Amino acid sequence: MISDLLRDSSLDEAEQGLVRAALDGESALRQERENPGAFSEIASTQVNGQEQREVFLKSLKVSGFRGIGPPSTLELSARPGLTIVEGSNGSGKSSFAEALELLLTGEVARFRLAPRRGAWLTGWPNIHNPSGAEIEAELVINGSAVPHVVRRAWADGAIDAPPAIDLVLAGGEQLGPLSEQDWGASVGTWHPVLSPANLSSISEQPSKLFDLMYDALGLVTLTSTESALSSLKREVSVECEEVKSALNGLLSTLQESQDERAQACYAALSGEKWDLDRTS
Repeated sequence: MISDLLRDSSLDEAEQGLVRAALDGESALRQERENPGAFSEIASTQVNGQEQREVFLKSLKVSGFRGIGPPSTLELSARPGLTIVEGSNGSGKSSFAEALELLLTGEVARFRLAPRRGAWLTGWPNIHNPSGAEIEAELVINGSAVPHVVRRAWADGAIDAPPAIDLVLAGGEQLGPLSEQDWGASVGTWHPVLSPANLSSISEQPSKLFDLMYDALGLVTLTSTESALSSLKREVSVECEEVKSALNGLLSTLQESQDERAQACYAALSGEKWDLDRTS
């Protein structure tokens, strides 16, 4: 997404390269400045040596879970941005949100602590769906041509021993348990659902809540990138002032010279925009 925004921007290739490098850290930014073109694409994020790609929720199908009895599907737009699900009280918003959280993390954060945890663990099945419960999410993974499906199912009476979460391609190819895909760290950092109830139970301290939102919304990367670019801008500004200061004496010398080459250099450097090609 950032690559697309850069391509559509008014920045030239050199400037785009600096922004791409800054996203990978200050050392990468300095490397790009010394060796322009080193970062022609956004560096991929690595977790435990594996490339992490953006994942978007396309649909969520739930049955037999909390307020949802028969199978019900929530369709979403699988694209970057903040998605808001609204509805009247009792319409199933919390049930869908907590179903997704349970599917991907194995628990629901707001029921993590006693004394409500025990009651929730035995009370979440919906009595109007005696065949059991099932949660299925269809995901769109950046870089993959086909959607993926994450599914967890509980047979009636087996809620205390849920099976491993399976990850399959839309075409039916089995990829194995979700744990083998090394998503644990990412799901922990970018919580699948953000609601007032979830956030208040995770952290009651405003500072910790701010840190959680900061990470979840991806602001750490943006602010570190801005900081790296601002630091480089200050350095470049100092260098430019030094060059401009030295340029005044050089222009006086060039102007006094009768040499055609000196006059050409004077013309190239005396305007608002320097024409460095003419000085070589």
